[in-house]
Amino acid sequence: MIQIYYGNGKGKTTAAAGQALRILHYGGKVVFVCFLKIIKSGELQELLKYKNVKIIKGKFTHPLFYSFSNRPEKLKIRKEELNLLKVSNSYLKKIKDSKHISLIVLDEILNCLKEGFVKESELLNFLKRIPQNVEVVLTGRFCPPKLKKIASLITQFCEEKHWYKDNVKARKGIEY
Repeated sequence: MIQIYYGNGKGKTTAAAGQALRILHYGGKVVFVCFLKIIKSGELQELLKYKNVKIIKGKFTHPLFYSFSNRPEKLKIRKEELNLLKVSNSYLKKIKDSKHISLIVLDEILNCLKEGFVKESELLNFLKRIPQNVEVVLTGRFCPPKLKKIASLITQFCEEKHWYKDNVKARKGIEY
């Protein structure tokens, strides 16, 4: 089944990590792929305590956190994010033979769609190859209609108020 956690609210990655911890507790395998995110977060560090988890991170962070104006930089990011999807596919082959339900998290992949780093058709082709015993979680701020149609669970995180608007910086243990 495909789960989607999206919206501007805080907590999407933490919810995905919670799902991963639940599956790991029952003997499943987890592949947690961080698109457009290079920071170390506490919940991902916790996942590393389990032997059945693989965390994959790319080289770039979300454009929200920096500005780029040239096309070559955007093409570099697209190449990197597509490579993460390719690496995800290779791990998918490794976890499909698990006797337990396993999980692949594509954290911030929905932001890759929004920014044009991954095409919707590329993600849909990837999702078509998911075996029956593998659960999928997709996170990000945006969710296109085609993904909503194929998802089994969708949770929208709605930001009503956030301290970022008062210039409070990200805090260790709270945001990461």
